[in-house]
Amino acid sequence: MNFSPGFGVGRKYKPAAFILIAAALVFLAPPAVAQDDDYLTVYSVIEQADSLAANGRTAQAHAKYLEAQRDLAAFKQDNPNWNNQMVSYRMDYVADKIKVTSGENVSATGDNSSMPKASSAPISPVKLLEAGSEPLKVLRLHPAVGDKQSVTMTLQMNMAMSAAGNSVPAMNLPAMVMTMDSEVKDVSPDGEISYAIVFSSADVVSDKDTPP
Repeated sequence: MNFSPGFGVGRKYKPAAFILIAAALVFLAPPAVAQDDDYLTVYSVIEQADSLAANGRTAQAHAKYLEAQRDLAAFKQDNPNWNNQMVSYRMDYVADKIKVTSGENVSATGDNSSMPKASSAPISPVKLLEAGSEPLKVLRLHPAVGDKQSVTMTLQMNMAMSAAGNSVPAMNLPAMVMTMDSEVKDVSPDGEISYAIVFSSADVVSDKDTPP
């Protein structure tokens, strides 16, 4: 399980009047702010490529990574003193992704019909309030083989039925309590975590609000 630095902000296009106002603010913005905005624009292309790759659209992702590589090179040329460490990290990241997505199964037309395509991911309701200061770092879990953890889950449900147009009043069901034990089995050099989950116990808990 890897956590990458997040600039995953949902963008909404505003009406023309607001666009004119935004454009005026850009001209009035300090150079550093403008550079940050330009970097975020490039980063959004990387995010699009990552999303395409995650959904199995390898050829389209490859094209997007190439676009991001060109944009990063142009950004670095225009802003030679802007956070070289972060720009270099992103350029290495994109270069690696280009290699991964340039397999023989990617067609020249930009489509890869042989690979399964997952449905589009829902738009996250999470909004980024503050991107933080550079340099950003990749957040990564560092579990060790053999690490264990137990989680107890209580599941509460109710049930309603109808037959021949007649409804039966909804009733609460007894709560179910389950204990899940997880153990890390393997951690690969690139951070992939393999683990096993075992339901070690399950029980039904009665209370005064549910039938026997």
